[in-house]
Amino acid sequence: MKSLFFRITALVLLACVLLPLGAAAADVTEDGHVIAQPELLEQFTFPEDWSADALRFCVGNGILKGRSDGLAPGEPITRAETAAILVRLLGAVSSKPDLSRFTDADPAAWYHPELAAAVEQGILKGTGADKLNPDGFVTREQAVTLLCRAFGIHTTDPYLWKTFADGEGCASYARYAVSALAEQGILRGFPDGTLRPGQSITRAQMAVLLYGAVTAVCGDGEGIPSTQVVIYRGTSPVSEGLTLPGSLTVGCGQSGALSLSNLTLSGSLILRSAAGSSVSLTGCKAEAVVCAADHMTVTIEDTVDVCVILGENVTITGSGTVGHLILTNDTALVEVYWETVTDQTKPDPLKEVDTLTVWDTVTRDTALYSYDNLTGWRLDLPAGTRLRHYYYREGNAAASVYTEDGRFGFVDIDCIEIPTEPQKIAEPYSREIAEGFVNAKGYDSATRYLIWVSLKTQTVNVFEGSQGSWSLIRSVPCASGKNATPTCKGEFTIQKKLWEWDFGTYKVKNVTVFYGGYAFHSRIYNRSYTEMLDDAIGYPASDGCLRMLDEDCRYIMDEMPYGTRVVVY
Repeated sequence: MKSLFFRITALVLLACVLLPLGAAAADVTEDGHVIAQPELLEQFTFPEDWSADALRFCVGNGILKGRSDGLAPGEPITRAETAAILVRLLGAVSSKPDLSRFTDADPAAWYHPELAAAVEQGILKGTGADKLNPDGFVTREQAVTLLCRAFGIHTTDPYLWKTFADGEGCASYARYAVSALAEQGILRGFPDGTLRPGQSITRAQMAVLLYGAVTAVCGDGEGIPSTQVVIYRGTSPVSEGLTLPGSLTVGCGQSGALSLSNLTLSGSLILRSAAGSSVSLTGCKAEAVVCAADHMTVTIEDTVDVCVILGENVTITGSGTVGHLILTNDTALVEVYWETVTDQTKPDPLKEVDTLTVWDTVTRDTALYSYDNLTGWRLDLPAGTRLRHYYYREGNAAASVYTEDGRFGFVDIDCIEIPTEPQKIAEPYSREIAEGFVNAKGYDSATRYLIWVSLKTQTVNVFEGSQGSWSLIRSVPCASGKNATPTCKGEFTIQKKLWEWDFGTYKVKNVTVFYGGYAFHSRIYNRSYTEMLDDAIGYPASDGCLRMLDEDCRYIMDEMPYGTRVVVY
């Protein structure tokens, strides 16, 4: 469910970005970022360092504004400034700019209208019952949480916070967000492998996070640019039949009853429309539909493979079908599978639900999902519905499940055991898509080679060239870690090569280590290499390493130099 990123030419971008009459033409960077108002750049002098491109992007889209002493990129950013940035990005406005319930929010301060909009739209939460702490500095983990909430960024692996050397120091509320931004490649940490979650984040560092999360910001529903990650912050309807090679966030400028028809996205459709809005989806195709706003209703009239709920008090309804629903909160990720059955046979007692299995194909007729602070997640299912799989992936938790005929009662989630089955694997990416992804992400390498392991397609992709100009030279199947022992995600380097690993009862050969005990190697043989004991390839089956065909893992060992970047994503 990861968002796909593609190389787009400047010509296409310029043709698609519509600007107000008299405005300067948009600039398009080498990596496809659109600067809609380049004239805004003239008011500042930008540093010539790692933050320059990100700062220019944020200023040139009216996202980041200066202080009285200038741009101040190295200064810590405040909560009010962060709220203002996110409100500008999403086009949020407050219907009643009133923060009187917060004793520390000055009605005459510059931030008041934007801070009120951030609170009303659920982008910014209070630090207490009557406190907002607008002048307080934002920590790195708080910034990541705010971005995740504002942009509807989700993850399929809520444990990625553990890949940071100091990940245990992350607050529980921030771990899902840290994992989500790390999976998307937005959050990379420091060179020493740390995240430093409690450290204040600077204005430049915030700009870099935004630069990684957004490619273009658009205010015209008819002129949405065909680029990688677009935030639409306008008030006019989104053009029917829009096709994008990436993800689209429908921002807070959209309110009331909305209709999105026949959208085709290679990435996710993220609904961040104004709180309380109602969105109807007809004929829309995307990797995932993400419901990120609070108090929203989403009506699905067709088939949606994956639906992710990040907002609170969200209702999903309609005559369509949903294959895989993911509910998230600050401490857990819940996956729900269900089916409608014709017979009225009473299912096994829920205390024995560990005997239930998970099917590949799941559908539903009608279901309502909501969240409140008293009961947590509530799942209302129609009569004749049998629970297939309901599972908290983190934390000790419980949930309530109800049907119209009352057949289901209270469920202790800890009793559910997940069966291990081969996952459905996506088709390998084309050369254009693979090269577009790694070049758009800006991956670098200390050698002239780069390796991208796509867990979604179970392929090892080898590129030759340099940062921003990688060319695919080899793409081969692999078998990554199964659910119980997943392959680690992140950016690593080749650090060791061995002819074999001997595990006593079996061996693997042509071993190329890229992180700790994680490596490329052959499938499993007996000790004399005369018999293959496990020939699994093309789906998750290993204990964490990347199993490959003999000729392919030998190629990696022989041809890939030490220091070559390995991206597992």
